[in-house]
Amino acid sequence: LVRILQKTSSGDIKKFRDFINSPYHNKSRKLILFFEQLMKLYPNFNIYCIDKNFFTGKLKQYSITNDSTFRHLLVDISQLFEKFLVLQKVESDKCLWYDLLLERIYETDLHDVLGNRVKKFEKLTSKNLKIDSLSMVSMYNIEGSKLNFFSSNISDNKKINELKLEI
Repeated sequence: LVRILQKTSSGDIKKFRDFINSPYHNKSRKLILFFEQLMKLYPNFNIYCIDKNFFTGKLKQYSITNDSTFRHLLVDISQLFEKFLVLQKVESDKCLWYDLLLERIYETDLHDVLGNRVKKFEKLTSKNLKIDSLSMVSMYNIEGSKLNFFSSNISDNKKINELKLEI
């Protein structure tokens, strides 16, 4: 965790602080205080001085006095940071964002919304078309989403099979 945080820009640390403070992502006040104490050392962490004893006096009122609690906080903050990194990637990659959105719309039976979103995704990928493996995966996913949309709106198996052949 410390090595990752050392290499993280101050802008991303600020975004991660906001992320940790969001009750949607984290409900632990203890974790927020733990992170704030850890950030007092940023960016010049000394891996060897960061242990339970470093935090004991500063966070004693929050019962961070045993090894188990300390380890749990380290694991929790590491998992939150991984989640933060994934969400940053999804936000920065519109094709990935739409692909995941279409998949989730289909899973939640919002089929009436799916068709419109498939068209938007198709426009997005056609504008930014590069010939590489990621664009090919995006095109494949568009076709899969079209099939999902059409199959959800057609109950006749014969028509579905015709659509499969057409796509």
